[in-house]
Amino acid sequence: MISLATFPRASDPVPSGEGHPAHPESGTTSVCIVLFDDVEELDFVGPWEVFSIADRLSPGSFPTSLVTTGSTSITARYGLHVDRLETLDARVPPRLLILPGGPGRLNAMKDPKLLEYVRRAHSGGSVLASVCTGVFVLAEAGLLQGRSVTTHWSARDELTAYPGVTVVERRYVDAGDIVTAAGISAGIDVSLHLVERFAGTAIAWEVAHRMEYPFPLPPPPPGASRT
Repeated sequence: MISLATFPRASDPVPSGEGHPAHPESGTTSVCIVLFDDVEELDFVGPWEVFSIADRLSPGSFPTSLVTTGSTSITARYGLHVDRLETLDARVPPRLLILPGGPGRLNAMKDPKLLEYVRRAHSGGSVLASVCTGVFVLAEAGLLQGRSVTTHWSARDELTAYPGVTVVERRYVDAGDIVTAAGISAGIDVSLHLVERFAGTAIAWEVAHRMEYPFPLPPPPPGASRT
């Protein structure tokens, strides 16, 4: 079963057999964020900020690395250059693997090294989380059949072409082993959710407070729907 979530709280009741436990998961949550040329900046910088603040608030709770499959440097979509990256080949699969999107995903989703690593991480028990069009890496790895997922609004039609994939209009979808987020800024939302899932509401709230980011989001105006 899956949990279609738009800013759930750990204190909210979870229907039997759905979603993740209301109590946070224990232990250190190692995080790897995969980068590639033409990655969308906020897709990875947002999660990096969230997990880095969480790790500073609770030292050792969310050690976070930026990784790549090729060169140890990349240039993101709008010119941000990131170097001294670690390579996936040298990494044991983390507890949480983040896959951002952007125009560069067209190459990333065909990268055999990345696809093999994603499959290995999944089979080894890693939680895989996509942001925006990073979901296409999961689709190409064959991990989305029979699932409900979300992505950037502009890519929903493309994603529906994959057999067995149901695309929903949600800020993020947590199915336990695979978590997908909508476009760009939704990477912050899903990262706060994952901090809450792994470390509890108090630390997630404190991270959002330091970022001056609403957590949970205020209710939408009467008659409006939040997706």
